[in-house]
Amino acid sequence: MEEMKEKVLDMLQKIVAQNTPLDAHSVLQELIEEAQNLQDECLRMEYAFSGAFEEE
Repeated sequence: MEEMKEKVLDMLQKIVAQNTPLDAHSVLQELIEEAQNLQDECLRMEYAFSGAFEEE
């Protein structure tokens, strides 16, 4: 998990470095929205899996 986090942070730093501040801000805002969507999906999956464990 730590390796994946480092890769993502490296990619984010490259995005910021390769864009103007305004463009980087826009791209980062889009990434934040996608990360929130991913978090929501993870929470739904976690909830679904927790129900499977309760049945055992």
